[in-house]
Amino acid sequence: MNRSILLSLVVLLGLAAGARAASFPCEDAANDVEVLVCGDYRLSVLDEQLDAVYRVALKAKVPDLTEEQKDWLEQVRDRCPDAEGLALAYRERIAALVKAAKTARRKLSDFDFPLLTPGKAKTVCGIIAERAKAGTLRSLEAQGRDLTQEERARFEPDVSSPTRMTTLRDRFNGRDQGFLTANSGGSCNTSWIVALDDRGRPLDTDQGGDPSDFGTADFVLTVKGEPYVVRADAGLRRPTLVRGLREGALAPLCGLETSGDRGIVTKSGDDAACRAALAGKLRPLDWEPLDFCVTAENRDKNVCKGGLWERSAVAKADLDGDGKPELLGRVGRSWTGGCGGVLETLVLLSPETLEIIDEAYGGADSPINNGITAKEVFLLDGAPRIAVRFDRSEEYYGLKDGAYQKECVLEHFPAEVKVRSLLAD
Repeated sequence: MNRSILLSLVVLLGLAAGARAASFPCEDAANDVEVLVCGDYRLSVLDEQLDAVYRVALKAKVPDLTEEQKDWLEQVRDRCPDAEGLALAYRERIAALVKAAKTARRKLSDFDFPLLTPGKAKTVCGIIAERAKAGTLRSLEAQGRDLTQEERARFEPDVSSPTRMTTLRDRFNGRDQGFLTANSGGSCNTSWIVALDDRGRPLDTDQGGDPSDFGTADFVLTVKGEPYVVRADAGLRRPTLVRGLREGALAPLCGLETSGDRGIVTKSGDDAACRAALAGKLRPLDWEPLDFCVTAENRDKNVCKGGLWERSAVAKADLDGDGKPELLGRVGRSWTGGCGGVLETLVLLSPETLEIIDEAYGGADSPINNGITAKEVFLLDGAPRIAVRFDRSEEYYGLKDGAYQKECVLEHFPAEVKVRSLLAD
Protein backbone atom coordinates (compact mmCIF):
# COMPACT_ATOMS: atom_id res chain seq x y z
CA MET A 1 0.00 0.00 0.00
CA ASN A 2 1.17 3.58 -0.45
CA ARG A 3 0.19 7.17 0.16
CA SER A 4 2.24 8.20 -2.84
CA ILE A 5 -0.45 10.35 -4.46
CA LEU A 6 -0.72 12.56 -1.42
CA LEU A 7 3.06 12.71 -1.10
CA SER A 8 3.37 13.55 -4.80
CA LEU A 9 1.11 16.54 -4.22
CA VAL A 10 3.11 17.57 -1.17
CA VAL A 11 6.30 17.66 -3.21
CA LEU A 12 4.72 19.46 -6.12
CA LEU A 13 3.14 22.07 -3.90
CA GLY A 14 6.32 22.54 -1.90
CA LEU A 15 4.61 21.81 1.41
CA ALA A 16 7.16 19.41 2.80
CA ALA A 17 10.91 19.71 2.30
CA GLY A 18 12.59 16.39 1.66
CA ALA A 19 9.34 14.46 1.11
CA ARG A 20 9.46 11.88 -1.68
CA ALA A 21 6.76 10.63 -4.02
CA ALA A 22 7.03 6.90 -3.22
CA SER A 23 5.44 4.19 -1.12
CA PHE A 24 5.63 4.48 2.63
CA PRO A 25 5.08 2.02 5.51
CA CYS A 26 1.52 1.39 6.56
CA GLU A 27 2.43 2.25 10.14
CA ASP A 28 2.52 5.85 8.93
CA ALA A 29 -1.13 5.82 7.81
CA ALA A 30 -2.52 9.26 8.58
CA ASN A 31 -6.27 8.65 8.81
CA ASP A 32 -8.94 5.95 8.94
CA VAL A 33 -9.18 5.67 5.15
CA GLU A 34 -5.45 5.01 4.81
CA VAL A 35 -5.70 2.39 7.55
CA LEU A 36 -8.55 0.80 5.57
CA VAL A 37 -6.44 0.78 2.40
CA CYS A 38 -3.53 -0.79 4.28
CA GLY A 39 -5.72 -3.65 5.43
CA ASP A 40 -7.21 -4.49 2.03
CA TYR A 41 -4.94 -5.76 -0.74
CA ARG A 42 -7.37 -4.83 -3.51
CA LEU A 43 -7.58 -1.26 -2.23
CA SER A 44 -3.80 -1.17 -1.92
CA VAL A 45 -3.47 -2.20 -5.58
CA LEU A 46 -6.02 0.41 -6.63
CA ASP A 47 -4.09 3.04 -4.69
CA GLU A 48 -0.87 2.08 -6.47
CA GLN A 49 -2.64 2.11 -9.84
CA LEU A 50 -4.06 5.56 -9.18
CA ASP A 51 -0.59 6.79 -8.27
CA ALA A 52 0.81 5.43 -11.56
CA VAL A 53 -2.03 6.95 -13.60
CA TYR A 54 -1.60 10.27 -11.79
CA ARG A 55 2.07 10.36 -12.75
CA VAL A 56 1.23 9.74 -16.41
CA ALA A 57 -1.33 12.53 -16.24
CA LEU A 58 1.31 14.84 -14.75
CA LYS A 59 3.68 14.13 -17.64
CA ALA A 60 0.83 14.68 -20.08
CA LYS A 61 0.32 18.12 -18.50
CA VAL A 62 -3.33 17.71 -17.69
CA PRO A 63 -4.62 21.20 -16.72
CA ASP A 64 -5.29 21.95 -13.03
CA LEU A 65 -4.36 18.39 -12.09
CA THR A 66 -2.69 19.00 -8.72
CA GLU A 67 -5.54 21.06 -7.28
CA GLU A 68 -8.16 18.65 -8.59
CA GLN A 69 -6.33 15.71 -7.10
CA LYS A 70 -5.93 17.44 -3.76
CA ASP A 71 -9.66 18.17 -3.71
CA TRP A 72 -10.47 14.56 -4.63
CA LEU A 73 -8.32 13.21 -1.81
CA GLU A 74 -9.94 15.46 0.76
CA GLN A 75 -13.53 15.60 -0.49
CA VAL A 76 -14.01 12.10 -1.96
CA ARG A 77 -11.43 9.55 -0.90
CA ASP A 78 -11.16 10.54 2.75
CA ARG A 79 -14.95 10.62 3.14
CA CYS A 80 -15.64 7.08 1.88
CA PRO A 81 -17.37 5.09 4.64
CA ASP A 82 -16.38 1.55 3.63
CA ALA A 83 -14.18 -0.58 1.37
CA GLU A 84 -16.71 -0.99 -1.44
CA GLY A 85 -17.39 2.73 -1.65
CA LEU A 86 -13.66 3.45 -1.56
CA ALA A 87 -12.95 0.93 -4.35
CA LEU A 88 -15.64 2.53 -6.50
CA ALA A 89 -14.19 5.99 -5.85
CA TYR A 90 -10.73 4.79 -6.88
CA ARG A 91 -12.04 3.22 -10.09
CA GLU A 92 -13.95 6.34 -11.06
CA ARG A 93 -10.97 8.60 -10.37
CA ILE A 94 -8.62 6.32 -12.31
CA ALA A 95 -10.99 6.31 -15.30
CA ALA A 96 -11.27 10.12 -15.19
CA LEU A 97 -7.48 10.59 -15.08
CA VAL A 98 -6.89 8.11 -17.92
CA LYS A 99 -9.40 9.98 -20.07
CA ALA A 100 -7.87 13.35 -19.22
CA ALA A 101 -4.33 12.10 -19.89
CA LYS A 102 -5.28 10.62 -23.28
CA THR A 103 -7.02 13.88 -24.22
CA ALA A 104 -3.96 15.91 -23.27
CA ARG A 105 -1.54 13.55 -25.05
CA ARG A 106 -3.06 11.73 -28.01
CA LYS A 107 -0.18 9.27 -28.37
CA LEU A 108 -0.95 7.55 -25.06
CA SER A 109 -2.35 3.99 -25.28
CA ASP A 110 -3.77 1.48 -22.82
CA PHE A 111 -0.25 0.09 -22.38
CA ASP A 112 0.87 3.37 -20.79
CA PHE A 113 -1.42 2.64 -17.83
CA PRO A 114 -1.44 -0.21 -15.25
CA LEU A 115 -5.02 -1.18 -16.06
CA LEU A 116 -6.40 -4.32 -17.63
CA THR A 117 -8.95 -3.05 -20.14
CA PRO A 118 -10.86 -4.97 -22.83
CA GLY A 119 -8.79 -3.14 -25.45
CA LYS A 120 -5.51 -4.18 -23.87
CA ALA A 121 -6.80 -7.73 -23.41
CA LYS A 122 -7.72 -7.93 -27.12
CA THR A 123 -4.24 -6.82 -28.15
CA VAL A 124 -2.49 -9.21 -25.74
CA CYS A 125 -4.61 -12.16 -26.81
CA GLY A 126 -3.98 -11.32 -30.45
CA ILE A 127 -0.21 -11.31 -29.89
CA ILE A 128 -0.38 -14.66 -28.09
CA ALA A 129 -2.51 -16.15 -30.89
CA GLU A 130 -0.05 -15.01 -33.58
CA ARG A 131 2.93 -16.29 -31.58
CA ALA A 132 1.20 -19.65 -31.19
CA LYS A 133 0.75 -19.96 -34.95
CA ALA A 134 4.37 -18.95 -35.57
CA GLY A 135 5.68 -21.45 -33.01
CA THR A 136 7.41 -18.68 -31.00
CA LEU A 137 5.15 -18.48 -27.96
CA ARG A 138 7.78 -19.96 -25.65
CA SER A 139 10.08 -17.00 -26.33
CA LEU A 140 7.70 -14.89 -24.19
CA GLU A 141 7.96 -17.23 -21.20
CA ALA A 142 9.33 -15.71 -18.00
CA GLN A 143 11.95 -17.81 -16.26
CA GLY A 144 11.22 -19.02 -12.74
CA ARG A 145 13.13 -21.01 -10.17
CA ASP A 146 12.54 -24.10 -8.07
CA LEU A 147 11.28 -23.53 -4.53
CA THR A 148 13.47 -24.38 -1.59
CA GLN A 149 12.24 -26.95 0.92
CA GLU A 150 11.50 -24.16 3.40
CA GLU A 151 9.44 -22.27 0.82
CA ARG A 152 7.46 -25.39 -0.08
CA ALA A 153 6.64 -25.98 3.56
CA ARG A 154 5.46 -22.38 3.90
CA PHE A 155 3.12 -22.52 0.88
CA GLU A 156 1.75 -26.06 1.26
CA PRO A 157 -1.00 -25.19 3.78
CA ASP A 158 -2.60 -23.00 1.09
CA VAL A 159 -1.47 -24.48 -2.23
CA SER A 160 -1.20 -28.17 -3.09
CA SER A 161 2.27 -29.32 -4.20
CA PRO A 162 3.96 -25.95 -4.90
CA THR A 163 7.06 -26.35 -7.05
CA ARG A 164 8.29 -23.12 -8.65
CA MET A 165 8.31 -19.35 -8.22
CA THR A 166 8.38 -16.70 -10.93
CA THR A 167 9.03 -13.12 -9.85
CA LEU A 168 8.65 -10.12 -12.14
CA ARG A 169 9.17 -6.44 -11.41
CA ASP A 170 6.05 -4.34 -11.98
CA ARG A 171 7.09 -1.64 -14.45
CA PHE A 172 4.58 0.84 -13.04
CA ASN A 173 5.19 0.69 -9.30
CA GLY A 174 8.54 -1.12 -9.08
CA ARG A 175 7.11 -3.81 -6.79
CA ASP A 176 7.94 -7.48 -7.28
CA GLN A 177 4.99 -9.60 -8.36
CA GLY A 178 5.21 -13.28 -7.52
CA PHE A 179 3.56 -16.22 -9.28
CA LEU A 180 3.52 -19.64 -7.65
CA THR A 181 3.40 -22.83 -9.74
CA ALA A 182 1.75 -25.92 -8.28
CA ASN A 183 2.16 -29.32 -9.90
CA SER A 184 -0.05 -32.37 -9.65
CA GLY A 185 2.81 -34.74 -10.47
CA GLY A 186 2.26 -38.08 -12.16
CA SER A 187 2.38 -38.81 -15.86
CA CYS A 188 0.10 -35.89 -16.77
CA ASN A 189 2.22 -33.26 -15.08
CA THR A 190 -0.77 -30.92 -14.76
CA SER A 191 0.22 -27.55 -13.32
CA TRP A 192 -1.46 -24.28 -12.45
CA ILE A 193 -0.38 -20.84 -11.27
CA VAL A 194 -1.62 -18.60 -8.49
CA ALA A 195 -0.62 -14.98 -7.95
CA LEU A 196 0.88 -13.77 -4.68
CA ASP A 197 0.13 -10.55 -2.82
CA ASP A 198 2.73 -8.02 -1.67
CA ARG A 199 3.49 -10.16 1.38
CA GLY A 200 4.00 -13.33 -0.64
CA ARG A 201 0.63 -14.89 0.25
CA PRO A 202 -1.46 -16.78 -2.33
CA LEU A 203 -4.36 -14.65 -3.52
CA ASP A 204 -6.38 -17.52 -4.97
CA THR A 205 -5.64 -21.24 -4.78
CA ASP A 206 -8.04 -22.15 -7.58
CA GLN A 207 -6.58 -23.26 -10.91
CA GLY A 208 -8.69 -20.79 -12.84
CA GLY A 209 -9.81 -23.53 -15.23
CA ASP A 210 -11.10 -27.07 -15.31
CA PRO A 211 -8.89 -29.14 -12.98
CA SER A 212 -9.98 -32.31 -14.76
CA ASP A 213 -8.24 -31.13 -17.92
CA PHE A 214 -5.28 -33.44 -17.42
CA GLY A 215 -1.97 -32.66 -19.08
CA THR A 216 -2.38 -28.89 -19.27
CA ALA A 217 0.05 -26.43 -17.77
CA ASP A 218 0.10 -22.76 -16.81
CA PHE A 219 2.92 -20.52 -18.00
CA VAL A 220 3.85 -16.94 -17.06
CA LEU A 221 4.43 -14.91 -20.23
CA THR A 222 5.58 -11.31 -20.56
CA VAL A 223 3.76 -9.30 -23.23
CA LYS A 224 4.70 -5.64 -23.70
CA GLY A 225 6.41 -5.64 -20.30
CA GLU A 226 3.43 -7.00 -18.35
CA PRO A 227 2.83 -10.52 -16.98
CA TYR A 228 0.06 -12.84 -18.15
CA VAL A 229 -0.74 -16.45 -17.28
CA VAL A 230 -1.42 -18.73 -20.25
CA ARG A 231 -2.86 -22.23 -20.05
CA ALA A 232 -1.73 -24.60 -22.79
CA ASP A 233 -0.47 -28.08 -23.51
CA ALA A 234 2.77 -29.02 -21.76
CA GLY A 235 4.84 -27.84 -24.75
CA LEU A 236 3.21 -24.36 -24.83
CA ARG A 237 2.12 -24.93 -28.43
CA ARG A 238 -1.66 -24.73 -28.21
CA PRO A 239 -2.91 -22.12 -25.71
CA THR A 240 -6.48 -22.33 -24.46
CA LEU A 241 -6.84 -19.59 -21.82
CA VAL A 242 -5.18 -16.25 -21.05
CA ARG A 243 -5.43 -14.58 -17.65
CA GLY A 244 -4.10 -11.26 -16.41
CA LEU A 245 -3.89 -9.30 -13.18
CA ARG A 246 -6.90 -7.10 -12.54
CA GLU A 247 -6.88 -5.24 -9.24
CA GLY A 248 -4.31 -7.73 -7.99
CA ALA A 249 -6.18 -10.95 -8.87
CA LEU A 250 -5.93 -13.14 -11.96
CA ALA A 251 -8.92 -12.61 -14.27
CA PRO A 252 -9.73 -14.45 -17.53
CA LEU A 253 -9.02 -12.32 -20.60
CA CYS A 254 -9.81 -14.66 -23.45
CA GLY A 255 -10.29 -18.24 -24.50
CA LEU A 256 -8.31 -19.54 -27.48
CA GLU A 257 -9.48 -22.24 -29.88
CA THR A 258 -6.74 -23.80 -32.00
CA SER A 259 -7.18 -25.83 -35.17
CA GLY A 260 -5.19 -27.21 -38.06
CA ASP A 261 -1.52 -28.14 -38.03
CA ARG A 262 1.76 -26.53 -39.01
CA GLY A 263 4.94 -28.58 -38.68
CA ILE A 264 8.10 -26.70 -37.73
CA VAL A 265 11.55 -28.28 -37.45
CA THR A 266 13.30 -27.36 -34.20
CA LYS A 267 16.41 -28.50 -32.32
CA SER A 268 17.91 -29.67 -35.57
CA GLY A 269 21.19 -31.37 -36.29
CA ASP A 270 20.63 -33.53 -39.36
CA ASP A 271 17.10 -32.52 -40.31
CA ALA A 272 16.69 -34.81 -43.32
CA ALA A 273 14.16 -37.05 -41.56
CA CYS A 274 12.09 -34.11 -40.31
CA ARG A 275 12.08 -32.50 -43.75
CA ALA A 276 11.07 -35.76 -45.35
CA ALA A 277 8.27 -36.16 -42.81
CA LEU A 278 7.01 -32.64 -43.56
CA ALA A 279 7.03 -33.45 -47.27
CA GLY A 280 5.22 -36.73 -46.68
CA LYS A 281 8.12 -38.71 -48.11
CA LEU A 282 8.84 -40.94 -45.12
CA ARG A 283 7.37 -44.39 -45.43
CA PRO A 284 7.02 -46.64 -42.40
CA LEU A 285 8.04 -50.28 -42.35
CA ASP A 286 5.41 -52.80 -43.31
CA TRP A 287 4.35 -54.43 -40.06
CA GLU A 288 2.63 -57.79 -39.92
CA PRO A 289 0.60 -58.77 -36.83
CA LEU A 290 2.35 -61.55 -34.93
CA ASP A 291 2.08 -62.41 -31.24
CA PHE A 292 5.64 -63.45 -30.47
CA CYS A 293 5.14 -63.04 -26.71
CA VAL A 294 3.35 -66.40 -26.55
CA THR A 295 6.46 -68.41 -27.45
CA ALA A 296 8.26 -70.25 -24.67
CA GLU A 297 11.45 -68.28 -25.33
CA ASN A 298 9.77 -64.90 -24.91
CA ARG A 299 6.91 -65.18 -22.43
CA ASP A 300 9.25 -64.59 -19.45
CA LYS A 301 10.98 -61.60 -21.02
CA ASN A 302 10.22 -58.31 -19.26
CA VAL A 303 8.43 -56.84 -22.26
CA CYS A 304 6.07 -59.83 -22.36
CA LYS A 305 5.42 -60.39 -18.67
CA GLY A 306 2.01 -59.96 -17.11
CA GLY A 307 0.02 -60.30 -20.31
CA LEU A 308 -0.11 -56.51 -20.59
CA TRP A 309 0.47 -56.31 -24.31
CA GLU A 310 -2.58 -55.94 -26.48
CA ARG A 311 -0.84 -56.10 -29.84
CA SER A 312 2.47 -57.03 -31.41
CA ALA A 313 3.86 -57.04 -34.92
CA VAL A 314 7.05 -57.75 -36.84
CA ALA A 315 8.81 -56.18 -39.81
CA LYS A 316 11.91 -56.99 -41.81
CA ALA A 317 14.52 -54.32 -42.52
CA ASP A 318 18.24 -53.98 -43.02
CA LEU A 319 18.96 -52.07 -39.83
CA ASP A 320 22.76 -52.21 -39.81
CA GLY A 321 23.53 -51.83 -43.51
CA ASP A 322 25.10 -55.27 -43.99
CA GLY A 323 22.68 -56.25 -46.72
CA LYS A 324 20.89 -58.79 -44.55
CA PRO A 325 17.44 -57.97 -43.18
CA GLU A 326 16.87 -58.10 -39.42
CA LEU A 327 13.55 -58.94 -37.81
CA LEU A 328 12.21 -56.07 -35.73
CA GLY A 329 9.33 -56.50 -33.33
CA ARG A 330 6.98 -53.93 -31.83
CA VAL A 331 4.82 -54.62 -28.80
CA GLY A 332 2.36 -52.12 -27.40
CA ARG A 333 -0.80 -51.35 -25.55
CA SER A 334 -3.01 -48.42 -24.73
CA TRP A 335 -2.16 -46.75 -21.45
CA THR A 336 -5.21 -45.58 -19.54
CA GLY A 337 -3.53 -44.25 -16.39
CA GLY A 338 -3.02 -40.51 -15.96
CA CYS A 339 -3.40 -38.76 -19.30
CA GLY A 340 -3.47 -41.96 -21.30
CA GLY A 341 -1.52 -42.66 -24.45
CA VAL A 342 0.27 -45.47 -26.24
CA LEU A 343 3.11 -47.42 -24.68
CA GLU A 344 5.26 -49.21 -27.23
CA THR A 345 8.61 -51.00 -27.14
CA LEU A 346 10.83 -52.01 -30.05
CA VAL A 347 12.59 -55.37 -29.79
CA LEU A 348 15.01 -57.26 -32.00
CA LEU A 349 14.03 -60.85 -32.85
CA SER A 350 15.78 -63.90 -34.17
CA PRO A 351 14.44 -64.46 -37.73
CA GLU A 352 14.58 -68.22 -37.24
CA THR A 353 13.10 -68.73 -33.75
CA LEU A 354 11.38 -65.36 -33.05
CA GLU A 355 13.31 -65.25 -29.75
CA ILE A 356 13.77 -61.75 -28.41
CA ILE A 357 17.47 -60.89 -28.78
CA ASP A 358 17.28 -57.26 -27.62
CA GLU A 359 14.38 -56.17 -25.37
CA ALA A 360 15.07 -52.47 -25.89
CA TYR A 361 16.16 -51.94 -29.46
CA GLY A 362 17.65 -48.47 -29.78
CA GLY A 363 19.10 -48.46 -26.25
CA ALA A 364 17.59 -49.22 -22.87
CA ASP A 365 18.54 -45.76 -21.56
CA SER A 366 17.55 -43.91 -24.73
CA PRO A 367 14.48 -41.68 -24.93
CA ILE A 368 13.36 -44.14 -27.59
CA ASN A 369 12.46 -46.57 -24.83
CA ASN A 370 11.51 -44.17 -22.03
CA GLY A 371 8.05 -42.81 -21.34
CA ILE A 372 4.59 -43.40 -22.71
CA THR A 373 5.13 -42.83 -26.42
CA ALA A 374 4.30 -44.33 -29.77
CA LYS A 375 7.16 -45.34 -32.04
CA GLU A 376 7.51 -45.76 -35.77
CA VAL A 377 10.42 -46.99 -37.85
CA PHE A 378 11.26 -45.61 -41.29
CA LEU A 379 13.91 -46.17 -43.91
CA LEU A 380 15.38 -43.01 -45.41
CA ASP A 381 17.86 -43.54 -48.23
CA GLY A 382 18.22 -47.09 -47.02
CA ALA A 383 19.10 -46.10 -43.45
CA PRO A 384 16.75 -46.63 -40.50
CA ARG A 385 15.14 -43.77 -38.58
CA ILE A 386 13.09 -44.15 -35.43
CA ALA A 387 10.38 -41.60 -34.69
CA VAL A 388 9.27 -41.16 -31.09
CA ARG A 389 5.88 -39.50 -31.10
CA PHE A 390 4.53 -37.31 -28.33
CA ASP A 391 1.25 -35.41 -28.21
CA ARG A 392 2.37 -32.46 -30.33
CA SER A 393 5.88 -33.35 -31.47
CA GLU A 394 8.07 -36.07 -32.92
CA GLU A 395 11.73 -36.82 -32.25
CA TYR A 396 13.71 -38.51 -35.02
CA TYR A 397 16.69 -40.73 -34.25
CA GLY A 398 19.26 -42.01 -36.70
CA LEU A 399 21.85 -44.77 -36.39
CA LYS A 400 25.37 -43.41 -35.97
CA ASP A 401 28.44 -45.26 -34.74
CA GLY A 402 26.28 -48.21 -33.74
CA ALA A 403 23.84 -46.20 -31.59
CA TYR A 404 20.71 -44.18 -32.23
CA GLN A 405 21.14 -40.45 -31.71
CA LYS A 406 18.57 -37.67 -31.88
CA GLU A 407 18.77 -35.82 -35.18
CA CYS A 408 15.88 -33.40 -35.12
CA VAL A 409 12.51 -32.54 -33.60
CA LEU A 410 9.36 -31.83 -35.58
CA GLU A 411 6.88 -29.78 -33.56
CA HIS A 412 3.24 -29.26 -34.49
CA PHE A 413 1.66 -25.84 -34.01
CA PRO A 414 -1.84 -24.61 -34.83
CA ALA A 415 -2.58 -23.28 -38.29
CA GLU A 416 -5.44 -21.16 -36.94
CA VAL A 417 -6.24 -19.63 -33.54
CA LYS A 418 -9.61 -18.08 -32.77
CA VAL A 419 -9.87 -15.63 -29.87
CA ARG A 420 -12.98 -15.38 -27.70
CA SER A 421 -13.05 -12.39 -25.33
CA LEU A 422 -13.86 -13.11 -21.68
CA LEU A 423 -13.05 -9.75 -20.04
CA ALA A 424 -15.99 -7.48 -19.34
CA ASP A 425 -15.77 -3.71 -18.92
